[in-house]
Amino acid sequence: MGGVPAILDGVRRGAGPALLALLLGLGSAAPVAAGPYENGEAAFTRGSYAAALRWWRQAAAESDPEAEVGLGTLYALGLGVPHDDAEAARWFRQAAERGLPLAQVRLADLYRDGQGVPKSPADAIVWLRKAAAQGSAAGPFNAAARMAVASFSTVRPLRAARARS
Repeated sequence: MGGVPAILDGVRRGAGPALLALLLGLGSAAPVAAGPYENGEAAFTRGSYAAALRWWRQAAAESDPEAEVGLGTLYALGLGVPHDDAEAARWFRQAAERGLPLAQVRLADLYRDGQGVPKSPADAIVWLRKAAAQGSAAGPFNAAARMAVASFSTVRPLRAARARS
């Protein structure tokens, strides 16, 4: 198990919110003007998950893909909400479909491991390729996508992924 599932497992085993925020890239910069997403990010970093949920729902209602990833994270970890992999996948998918590379990689992880979605290496490959195709905007995801695609390199999943691309 690697990627987001490994991070989630570490958090469930006792890693603190500060470590989680660091791993997820939340709280990495002070916002210039606080909007719903930034307020949710600040609440998450403080460990105020109910407040993060409220702020991110407001931002997600305005089609903010980063807020959708935040909501997916809350559901994936069961922070401020009941743990629900299917709901996490729903939020990650919305953000992934809006083109957010981080969401595309997280959704790929869920497909790879069958968490909240049917296990599907082919779908994992499709989402990893979408993240990698964004070039420099996807920066750190390119290497991870190539490694993950290589780990799934059986003929059947690759053919299925090509058909879906």
